[in-house]
Amino acid sequence: MTDEHQPYLDSIPAYVLGALGPAETAELERHLETVCATCNAEMKRCTRDLEALAAANPPVTPSETTRARLLARVEQASKMRTQPVLPPPRRRVPWLPLAAAAMLALLVWSGWTQIDLRRKVDKLAAELSLDAAELARVRSDLDVARRRLDRWALASRILAAPGLETVRLAGLEAAPEASGQALVASADGKAVFSASNLAPPGPDKTYQLWLIVAGQPVSAGLLEVDEAGGASLVIESLDDPSAIEAWAVTLEPAGGVQQPTGPMVLLGATA
Repeated sequence: MTDEHQPYLDSIPAYVLGALGPAETAELERHLETVCATCNAEMKRCTRDLEALAAANPPVTPSETTRARLLARVEQASKMRTQPVLPPPRRRVPWLPLAAAAMLALLVWSGWTQIDLRRKVDKLAAELSLDAAELARVRSDLDVARRRLDRWALASRILAAPGLETVRLAGLEAAPEASGQALVASADGKAVFSASNLAPPGPDKTYQLWLIVAGQPVSAGLLEVDEAGGASLVIESLDDPSAIEAWAVTLEPAGGVQQPTGPMVLLGATA
C-alpha cells in the first residue's frame, strides 16, 4: 500500500458515520469512483462492521414523553412546510473520526477476543474429554480389581471349608508339561480350579474347563492364562459334586463352545 491511499483510508470511518465534511466527502467519493480496489475494499469492510454493530443492538421502545415530543415536532414541521427552510451548514466534529476509528478497533478487538475465547473453550473441552476417558479407564481397572478381590475372597472361603476334596489333572499329548487340580468343597457345592504350564492359547483361542457328568461334558467356564502359563477359576455353583466323573480342559475358539471341539490338554478323574 502506497502513502497516497492513507488519507482516504483514514477518512473512510468518518464517511461511513456521516461525520466527514462536504469537501472531504466529495474528494473521497471522486477517489472511490476511480475504482481504487484498496479504498473500495476498506469502504465495504467498514460498512459491514457498522451494519453488524447496528444489528447487534436491539431496538429500544421510546417512552411516552419522548413519543409526545417527537409527534409535536412532526406537527410543527408540517405547519412550516410552505416556508423555505435552509439546511444548517454541516459542521465537522473533529472527534467523530477518532470515535469511528475507536469503534472499529473495538469491533476488531471483540472479534479476536471471541476467537481466542472459542479456542480456549475448545481446548478445555478436549482436556475434559481426555480426563473423562482417563476416569473411565481407572473405573474399569477398579472394577476388574474388585472382581478379582471377590474371587480371591470366595476362593479363600472354599479352601478353608472342611472336607475339601482334590482332583488332579495331568497334561495330555497336546500339552505334556501342563498340570492342574480342582479343590472341591462338596458340602457347599463350590470349587477352585488352577492350572500351570499352559502354553499361550494363540489368537482367537481360549482354554475351556469341562465337568464330565454321566459321560457328557458340561462347561464350567473359560480360563484366562497369564504370562507364566498359570490360570485359575472359581466355580460358585456345582449341582451335584458327587456326580462329577472327571475334569478336563480343551483348547477352543475364543468365547467358548457348547460342546468340546478342540484338542484336550488336561484330564483328571475323580476318586
